[in-house]
Amino acid sequence: MDMARILVHGHVAEFFPEGRREHVVALPEPVPVSQVITDLGVNPRLIMKVFLNGRPASKEDLVGDADELLLISPASGG
Repeated sequence: MDMARILVHGHVAEFFPEGRREHVVALPEPVPVSQVITDLGVNPRLIMKVFLNGRPASKEDLVGDADELLLISPASGG
């Protein structure tokens, strides 16, 4: 089964399973970034920027085998 590495930066990490900033997910086939986020139990609207394998991406881009996905949330506080 295909695996992808998910890295989370910013305060939104607290919404991901166990508040972890790194996840490895099994993907039976390539799926959109937004689905990966949703499958981890997080609202995709909380993610401001997406990088797929080090390049800017959109939430519609497909994540597949051995991909690395970096999710960045907006700054919080004030």
